[in-house]
Formats: sequence, structure tokens, C-alpha cells
Amino acid sequence: MKTIVQVLICFFLLSCGNKAKQVNDDFDKKNHITKEQSLNQNPEISPLPIGKKDIIDETKGNASYKYLEATNLFKYYESAKGIPSVAFKFLDFPKYNSLYKPTRSDTIIEQDSRILKSQKEYEYFQLVKVLPKKLGKDILIFEGVSKINDYDGNELIINRKDLVIFDSEKNKIIDEINLYYDYNDGINARTKIFYIDENYNLFLRYFSENEEGDYNISEVNQYLISNKGILKTK
Repeated sequence: MKTIVQVLICFFLLSCGNKAKQVNDDFDKKNHITKEQSLNQNPEISPLPIGKKDIIDETKGNASYKYLEATNLFKYYESAKGIPSVAFKFLDFPKYNSLYKPTRSDTIIEQDSRILKSQKEYEYFQLVKVLPKKLGKDILIFEGVSKINDYDGNELIINRKDLVIFDSEKNKIIDEINLYYDYNDGINARTKIFYIDENYNLFLRYFSENEEGDYNISEVNQYLISNKGILKTK
């Protein structure tokens, strides 16, 4: 008699377990929850600082452009033919897949506006970095392209990276700025790179070359993120 009761209890528990599993499976299907999606709900947070501090080292002065190339400074930022650099791999995070297309970032810095202002409608940029939050705001880096025409009317594809400050509670982009681009029209070349320190100070610098092979390194442009999530010059 005792054995029969034990068998019945085991059967009952097994039946309950199967029903619970079925309920969970039905719930997952209904809400389109997959293992891959659930893993993407918490992307890896990249610690600060980020970028190469060499770009703000004033002790180097106008260090030679060739020296900077030889030390692979630019390789850290570069993306070639749509393939991201090793340091900025695309993140598949559904919440941000259709979030960002440039609006203000093309014109915040006047000298960037001609190069960055795309002549065709932007496609959504892809998320490449999630940085630590600042006062509850999401700080994100997206990668995409601008399309402009050169002097002969040929289309140029310009790889770029933009910083975006996003308020997830209001589902609203608060501010944005371009951090990086690599431009070359066959006559003039211009690369913009960045460094962000642990206090969210942004440092931007330009490296240019003309058709005669003359190199120029700009002064450092510095910005900070205010407590309200707005970018300001410093």
C-alpha cells in the first residue's frame, strides 16, 4: 500500500512539473522571449576611461603624424568597409537597435558640418559601447556612416562614431555629439579621434594631411556632460 502511495505522489509531482514547464514555455512564446534576447537585456558595461590618452598628451606637442600612425593610434578607432574595429564591436541590444540617427551631432562643431552632413537619409546607427550611467542617464556610443560627394561628384562613405545621452525613463535622447570620423577625398585626409576620462570629460582632436603631404594636429577640444545630461564646452 505504501509503495502505491509513493508512486502516486511521484506521478502527481511529475505531472505538476510538466504543467508548470508548459505554462512557462507558453509565456515565453507569447512574449517572444528567447535565450539570446534575455542575454542582451544586460549588455557589458565598458569602464571609463575610454579611448587613447596619447591624443591629449601635450608633452608630445605636434608629434609627427607618421609617428602616430606607426604606433597604431588610429587602429584603435578605425572601422573599415563596415567592419568594426576590435575595440568597438557591434552589440545586439534590441532596446537600442532602432534608436539613433544623427540630428544635432552633424552641426555642433562647425568644422565638422560639411564632412558629416549626409546627403542621403541615415540608416539607424549600431550600438558599439555602453558606458557607465551618469545620474541615471544612459551613455552610449553608436557607429554608422555619413554619405557625401567629393569634388568630382563621387560618393564618399565616412565611418563615424557618435556619443548619445539617453533618458530611458522618458524614452528620449537628451544630447549627442560626434566623437570620431575618418575622411579622405583623395586630396585631403582628416581623422577625428577622442578620449573620455573617468569623470566624463571628453577630449577631441583632429589629424589632417593635405595633397602635399603636410600634416597638422589641432588643439584639443574639450567638453563635459552636465548633471542634466547636456554636453557643454569646457
